[in-house]
Amino acid sequence: MRAKVLAIRVLLGVLFAFMLVRWFFPASGGAMTAGIALMLIFFAYVLESAHSRRDGD
Repeated sequence: MRAKVLAIRVLLGVLFAFMLVRWFFPASGGAMTAGIALMLIFFAYVLESAHSRRDGD
């Protein structure tokens, strides 16, 4: 189950990172896309952790 969540987050992180880089930084390369994708995935897990602490799980 957790592997499926990770796969979905990675897929969506790469997709949204690609769109953000193409719209805001069209001259940048693949390293910036990868960096933004990693940041999006990291913040997804940070926000999930903060949300679960608030709910008491």
